[in-house]
Amino acid sequence: MAGKYKVLQMSKGDLTKERQEAKLHAELMAKDGIPKLQVTPPNHLDPVAKQEYKRII
Repeated sequence: MAGKYKVLQMSKGDLTKERQEAKLHAELMAKDGIPKLQVTPPNHLDPVAKQEYKRII
């Protein structure tokens, strides 16, 4: 099992510039790049799944 993900500033290993850029890009995508979920559940879900979707949102 892998350990917890460390943000770029807390990483202590000797990271290459390529890995540093990849980590930075992943952090930025986690903050802003992921689109928000729609408020209403998708039509293709069955009624139980729609209730669960509404519960989570």
